[in-house]
Amino acid sequence: MEVKTWPIVTGSIRYELLSPKYLDSACDVIKNALFVSGHINKAIGIPNDPEALAELDQLPRTTAKDGVSVVAIDQNTDKVAGVAFNKLLVGTKTLSRISRNFCSQVKSEPFFEDLAKSFKNQKSRQILDFIVTTEGICDLFDVCQVDCVMEIFLLGTSPEYRRQGIAKKLCEVSIEIARNLSNGINIKRALDGRELVLTPVPRAVTAIFNSFIPQRIGRQLGFEIAAERSNTKAELTGRVLEIPAETPTTTVEYKKL
Repeated sequence: MEVKTWPIVTGSIRYELLSPKYLDSACDVIKNALFVSGHINKAIGIPNDPEALAELDQLPRTTAKDGVSVVAIDQNTDKVAGVAFNKLLVGTKTLSRISRNFCSQVKSEPFFEDLAKSFKNQKSRQILDFIVTTEGICDLFDVCQVDCVMEIFLLGTSPEYRRQGIAKKLCEVSIEIARNLSNGINIKRALDGRELVLTPVPRAVTAIFNSFIPQRIGRQLGFEIAAERSNTKAELTGRVLEIPAETPTTTVEYKKL
């Protein structure tokens, strides 16, 4: 079976599995692209709250432990141009069949529950609540009829590298990684040197897209919309926010492998 050569190079941009060398820079990209600039984050004051930003930094760092995140590197400057933090999710029924060793390497409901326990800041907890409730508006395991998926969880591009197709390529490479795993090829890269087991393997790729740019990428790459929620009226821990948003809805999407 043919295995794709890593890294993949397109022009001056190199796409590869995230390594410890680029973790901090990749987290900074997500901070600036999503946590500081996101319409919901702005509405509740995240950009001006250092404590909330510090807690939200745990989201990409915890996700990266799955070993399936992708980074785009400018080969001329060795700078992170963009990143897709991807995480593996298993259904509840599947989780009950997996050994404890395997469970430590996948993210199911405890992924968010454990983070919620560590978050003390009200604003960061509101963002986590938005993510959890959005992921909960439909059962993608049931929709896809699979027991494991890989989610493109946090997708961002540095401002100076936008409009170059980098976000789309990050999604394409993420799908390729999931397809390799689905075919039994373990290409995961651990950040701490430990061995990451292959199983459970994803049978679909999912994503939550909250702006028209990733939603357009989803259409181009054959993702299907499973559910939507309003971007202009967000319910956060019992509080309803009226938010000006360029894109009216957040979409929960999937692509079967």
